[in-house]
Amino acid sequence: QNRAFQAQYPPGSIFKLIVAIAGLESGAISPDTKFGCNGQFYLGNVKFDDWKKGGHGTLDLRGAIVNSCNVYFYQAGLRTGIDEIVKVSRAFGLGEAPGLGLGDEAKGHLPKPHLKGRGQPPWTAGNTVVSSIGQGMVVTSPMQLLVMVSAIANGGTIYRPWVVKKIVSLSGEVLEEYEPEAIRQVDVKPETLAFLREAMQGVVDGGTGARSKVPGVAIGGKTGTAQVVKKGEEKKQADLKDHAWFASFAPVDNPQIAVVVL
Repeated sequence: QNRAFQAQYPPGSIFKLIVAIAGLESGAISPDTKFGCNGQFYLGNVKFDDWKKGGHGTLDLRGAIVNSCNVYFYQAGLRTGIDEIVKVSRAFGLGEAPGLGLGDEAKGHLPKPHLKGRGQPPWTAGNTVVSSIGQGMVVTSPMQLLVMVSAIANGGTIYRPWVVKKIVSLSGEVLEEYEPEAIRQVDVKPETLAFLREAMQGVVDGGTGARSKVPGVAIGGKTGTAQVVKKGEEKKQADLKDHAWFASFAPVDNPQIAVVVL
């Protein structure tokens, strides 16, 4: 199994980039929108934790991305709505095969809030809260996230991934040559993606991704952690430890490379 494009996992906090884009594009939030974080968020009597005990205090959107604040994105997701989040997810290539042409490719899974029957329980606000941090019913392949982060870096173009540059005969004759293939342009404001790129640089410069710094190179990144099981359970079994993600691109001002690691 080629895990890069045939396996699928919860993307965790990498998905906060999609929630941010959906919120900004729909007008549900702005870069200046602030939420307070004391380490937990209550929806009715159900408690949702932040990853940082005691919380992050009051943050705007950039601060929430740099510090990967769960409590901020619980509230941003609720304000934006799951329909808008799913729409933007699909626009950035999630929920569909990337199209490498190398056999079976994972399509991942996105929430279907309007699907009823067949034992499907009604969609709840709690489902939206969990989905907003890339857990629950959100599943992606590493290749899908690579296509997504590349589009954020390049200004919104979704490219088909390709692995063969050219085919050359033994005599040196070029039989076939391949070029990048643009699939579509995402309908998103340039200033939205510019904001995301700058915030992702902040992640590496002084946020949760600071250990990925490379001297002399401006890198944009986003960290992600996805729980496999309930907290505490992973201590009993090594193979149940959290998934750790890092999605990135560089250099920020003229992107040449994108890297996703799970």
